[in-house]
Amino acid sequence: MSVPPIDEWIERHKKEPDAVAREKLERFEKAVELKEPDRVPLMFFTCGYVFAKWFKLSEVYFNYERMREAIARFVTSFPSDIFIAAPAAEGFIMAVAFADVPQIAPIVRFITGPMHDILRDKWTRWPGRELPEHLLFQFIGGEYMKPEEYRKLIESPAEFIHSTILPRACENLSKPGSAQYAHTVAKLALEAINYLNALNNINNALLKLGFPPLAVTFAYSPLDFIGDFLRHPTGAMLDIRRYPDDVKQAAEVLIKPILQVAFILKPVGAKYAFIPLHLNEMLPPKLYNEFYWPYLKRVIMELYNNGIKSFVLFEGDHTPHLDTILELPKGWGIGVFERGDIRKIKKKLEKVYEEKKGEAMSLSQILSSSVGGSVYIEVSTKVDIKEMKSSQNSFSGVPAVGVYQGYVRLNLSAFDASTGRGLGKVIMTTNKAFGGDTSKYVESLISDLAVKGLEEVLKKIENYVKGGNVISLKVIGIKNVSGEKEFSQILDGIPGVKLKTRKAMSGDYVEYSVIFKGTIDEFIDDLTDSLSTSLSLGKPSVDLSGNQVIVTLK
Repeated sequence: MSVPPIDEWIERHKKEPDAVAREKLERFEKAVELKEPDRVPLMFFTCGYVFAKWFKLSEVYFNYERMREAIARFVTSFPSDIFIAAPAAEGFIMAVAFADVPQIAPIVRFITGPMHDILRDKWTRWPGRELPEHLLFQFIGGEYMKPEEYRKLIESPAEFIHSTILPRACENLSKPGSAQYAHTVAKLALEAINYLNALNNINNALLKLGFPPLAVTFAYSPLDFIGDFLRHPTGAMLDIRRYPDDVKQAAEVLIKPILQVAFILKPVGAKYAFIPLHLNEMLPPKLYNEFYWPYLKRVIMELYNNGIKSFVLFEGDHTPHLDTILELPKGWGIGVFERGDIRKIKKKLEKVYEEKKGEAMSLSQILSSSVGGSVYIEVSTKVDIKEMKSSQNSFSGVPAVGVYQGYVRLNLSAFDASTGRGLGKVIMTTNKAFGGDTSKYVESLISDLAVKGLEEVLKKIENYVKGGNVISLKVIGIKNVSGEKEFSQILDGIPGVKLKTRKAMSGDYVEYSVIFKGTIDEFIDDLTDSLSTSLSLGKPSVDLSGNQVIVTLK
């Protein structure tokens, strides 16, 4: 009687764990590199609740040896290719606070049970402490920064965290400069070393069982940082309406310390940056595209440009924001989707990335500047002029005195201004030898390339626009010009709205012609969701009459 493949595979874990671990890692990395592995790799990720089958969770979280034992039991009971355990609570703010101490910053990125005992932090609750022994730990966050304190955060994030946030959020750090404060920080550092040793023991145990470790570092979304640790999600969502400029400036400033933490582990081989998302599901596309995505995208692209792929946990239902992912270059990283129809998500991403095959994301796409309208075009140039130092000009055979070799590269990228989605990219290059005034010659080269490149990128825009459905939209109940402006902005923020034109405005109604990539029912659903977030337009009703969508604002 033949042995089932799964039993044979499990048996190999015992006989040749090193070889099995290498095979698993190769399988995983091939999938990440968008190559075809021998089969689809299976990965388990847990914060520890699965260990309740064998132990009280209070034991697992506060006893590192019990944690190692629980992990070993799980992986031998439920075989997989990659196993990742994070039996600790969210604590990225601690890593930012100690970013200048690289020996401990990555280790305190998560708050463990023993670290919670040392800090007495209010962000988390634990089994056997604030919770019954059998329950999973909880991250509850909290409001530890006042809206008027955004200025202090923007001026110096690390100093503000140490002087204001940690004393408010951690009982044993409530008095900066005191003996208790210093003692607590010292105990935290020692516990970080204990946790690091425990992690090493766990990784060694997993390797002996045929499970390879992943070289992971950590990053964060700037708006999540504000919502999770400083203002609470409710406060953050109110702030983007009440103090939008402060929120944007704070998100911009936080990018640097977030990346500082992420790059700490790069010298020791970190290949992936774990980034959990939290506010993504709570924001409609318009607000997500304005306050959340631009800063998360900056983080992902900086990591990508430095050889680190992002490992993004798209918590909740990320379906309304899928189009933004398509702005990233092929092979940017790993996406884990908590909710939504994974088959539809895979099909959407697979189709568009196939269309983008061979394209590269430039830094100019991060630092975008709109030129107005519903479509904008970015232009970036690279110029390299070198004097030819060889004895002869390679083209004519005459001495190369005062002769230069000029390389010019021109990138033109078109984007949908309402969603930020890339519509097409054209790269034009030339490499010529010339003599005389270099500035005039380069200006002439760029001008010629720009004309040719613009013709090509306009073709891509035209193809994009032709791909949508024309929908007639009538809005009844617009009270004034500012109301029309707000509605227009909501319309621009809907994914799939390519172009819109206001056809008429009279009295209390406005008519638009909208080009939408999707069905009319999808447009109605997206419009209804977006309108539900408005604080001033009133309660809307959306109806369909033929091919005309009628919105009545009450």
